Amino acid sequence: MRCYLKNVPFIALWMALVILFGCKTNENLSFPAPLSDTIPIVVPISTFHIPISYPVAELENFLNQKIKGQFFETTLSPTKNDKDQVKVEMTKLKRIEISSIREQLVCKIPLHVKGSILKSRLNFMTKGIEPVETDLVIELRTSVDLNKGWNLITKFQLAEIKWVSPPIVTIAGINFNLQKKLEDFLVKNQDKLTGLLDQEINKAVSLDKAVGKIWLDLQKPMVVVKKPPRAFIRFVNHDISGDFKLLEDDLVCFTTIKAQVAMVTETNMKVPKVLLPGFKASVQNSDHSDVYVYAFAEFEEIEEELSTKLKGKKLTVKQFSATIKEIETYASDSGLTVLIKTKGDIVATMAASVTPSFDSVKQTVRMDNFQFQIITDNVLLNMGDAVLHDKVRDTVQTYLAVELDSLILKIPALIEGAISKGKSGKSIDLSISEFNIRSCDIKMDSKRLHFLVHTQLKSGIAIKHLNAGKGIKIKPKKKKK
Repeated sequence: MRCYLKNVPFIALWMALVILFGCKTNENLSFPAPLSDTIPIVVPISTFHIPISYPVAELENFLNQKIKGQFFETTLSPTKNDKDQVKVEMTKLKRIEISSIREQLVCKIPLHVKGSILKSRLNFMTKGIEPVETDLVIELRTSVDLNKGWNLITKFQLAEIKWVSPPIVTIAGINFNLQKKLEDFLVKNQDKLTGLLDQEINKAVSLDKAVGKIWLDLQKPMVVVKKPPRAFIRFVNHDISGDFKLLEDDLVCFTTIKAQVAMVTETNMKVPKVLLPGFKASVQNSDHSDVYVYAFAEFEEIEEELSTKLKGKKLTVKQFSATIKEIETYASDSGLTVLIKTKGDIVATMAASVTPSFDSVKQTVRMDNFQFQIITDNVLLNMGDAVLHDKVRDTVQTYLAVELDSLILKIPALIEGAISKGKSGKSIDLSISEFNIRSCDIKMDSKRLHFLVHTQLKSGIAIKHLNAGKGIKIKPKKKKK
């Protein structure tokens, strides 16, 4: 008994210290205070590099549909007397070939030439003479460019005429070689052929439809948050230009679009649509697009998603068990703070704070600088909150990372969707590749979690088919009577 009474003062002192320490902890502990200010957001200009190509093979197909059968007809005088007349007809012999040599288009047109005597001073002697027939290849060359309307400009010039055999007609037993006459005529009147080709190509080969559709469709908002208050990704287009080149197999306009890309609410949707400007030349040094996308997450949204996944979840550590009954999220000086209220063996309010950052190597969100506080009437837990520290840390970091990852990593898909809207059925083929999130700057203020995502990608558009329409026919003008 004497020994027991001897220990009473020590036990009483220990219990008093525990109670005093516990009360003092509850009294002095305070969770991180929410931020009260908002921060200004500046969205950098994005540069979209979208090469739009038209295969030379497609231009070849177009001209072969345009020039069919007999397309060139004229009347020549083989002698110095106009009373001697020969009708010359040219028919496409086989497929027109187009290639590119030293930044020029080379067009080779194989022709069958037929020369028939219409009349002569010795008409009675020329009756029954069979027409003379031979073949030749006309070679045309041109540089290429785009005009302000995004249409292809060609200026074909006659480069060479190759005869299989000379075109000779016989009148009154005398052979007349029409080669020089025909060549002189073709050189003198080449504009009749080349002018029509230039005109038809200029009308048919245009990037206006492909570029215009992308330019306008980029400006159509895309819903990214369907629940009210809804949010959209919006492109604000500023400028467009192109570096037009003739490559070995393709006509390519290396198109550059300057735009700002941002997530907006419905209240910020009233941005006037900008029509496609005229083509202007620029030099392009990269085939990768550099895209900056501003996005945000409302704390209410994060809170709702976390509540859906964590509310009712049981945290069990050693002999303690607690069920999450309420979640609250906000930004503080400590980072992104999640308040967790529990019930069960542990009735407590816990504050878990993390600093989210993006790991560009692993392409995932990382949670750094974890801080943990707990306020509860359970004195022993207040003295040793380590029993829940790791469990809460792992739970909060896992679910937060998943939520933020899903927001950030869907940015490339949104960009792809925006560009893909510019497809036009069977006439345009789109390719997008090499998506990579280079960085993601994450900031917080009193209302939102802000993300500035910098991503790179490669894309390209190929025009696959043009309607040739009516064929070309060149006939001599009728003389006025």
